[in-house]
Amino acid sequence: MDHLTQNLANLFGEESEPKGPGRQSLISDDKLLDRRNQLLQIFAGTWGEIARELAHCKDPVDIKTIFDILPNTYAQDVLWIFRQSGIEPKPAPDSKELHMIRVKIRDVSDKRSEVQTSEIEKRQNFNYASAALSMCAAKRERRQVSRAYKKVRRTYAKAAYAYHRLQKTEKKFWYDLLQMEASFARAEVFDFAQHKPRRYELNPLYLANAAAGLPYMVWRRSMQRCNRSKPEESLWYQIFKAIRYLSRGAYLKTEQNFITEFIAGIGSIPHKYERAKVKLAEDRWFIESAARQSWKMKLHPNDLAFEIMKRYAKQLRTSTPIQTLLAQQSRLVLPSRTSRQ
Repeated sequence: MDHLTQNLANLFGEESEPKGPGRQSLISDDKLLDRRNQLLQIFAGTWGEIARELAHCKDPVDIKTIFDILPNTYAQDVLWIFRQSGIEPKPAPDSKELHMIRVKIRDVSDKRSEVQTSEIEKRQNFNYASAALSMCAAKRERRQVSRAYKKVRRTYAKAAYAYHRLQKTEKKFWYDLLQMEASFARAEVFDFAQHKPRRYELNPLYLANAAAGLPYMVWRRSMQRCNRSKPEESLWYQIFKAIRYLSRGAYLKTEQNFITEFIAGIGSIPHKYERAKVKLAEDRWFIESAARQSWKMKLHPNDLAFEIMKRYAKQLRTSTPIQTLLAQQSRLVLPSRTSRQ
């Protein structure tokens, strides 16, 4: 479902759920959580590439550049709004302005539907009159039919003009809404990423929770609703936390000491990150290569884990058959839990 189709469904109530008094929600809880889960998978898999940029971005416009990094997958319909190009209004519109233009679209659409019904009826009358005029042979009869034809044509022309004018107005409102929604969504993600004091840690889950409801609600409301259902922690974010744990104190070590301790430390990753431990052990060749390349960049200690994660994920996506074979032969053998006990 593309963004415009989703917008139509939301605006005209096909996805919303009655919530009692007050403004009706534009998106159901099931749909919201489905969007959250899609975003979570994307954010967790690219956390090494986007986390630093999110933490250091200076303007809502930067959010588009950051989200352009994300791969085009099944979640592109959710990501589309953050990548939308166009004029960036200053300041960004707020939720009240979006509500007002959605109300205008609804009103114009209802009026256009009414006028369209009238336009179709008058078009049929015009077609009948045209056919009648073409069949007239006698002059007297033709003059009478011609007068009726001209009257029907004027009536139809007015109805067609009114319909096309409303259609043009509605199209303009839709264009304005899409531009405003994109600006609003980016401004909300920027506010979440830069919000001080920070109530929520900047991690894939909270980012997905904040972004899932955009542009249909503010990020705080999206966070509140998504927090009611907490998914299992993503494997990729577990891997990132494991890499962050393994790369601590790297700036105090030589390259070889760092790599040796990094690889040896995989076996001591806490049991709650067992999936990450197994994955890193299987991918020992890739993670060692990523860690070695990242260490040589002499990054700030806080940035090293992000760089390792970025390079590791990229190597997995672009690995050649030869690299895959080398990785299979270089797997790290972890001691069984029984032997460790």
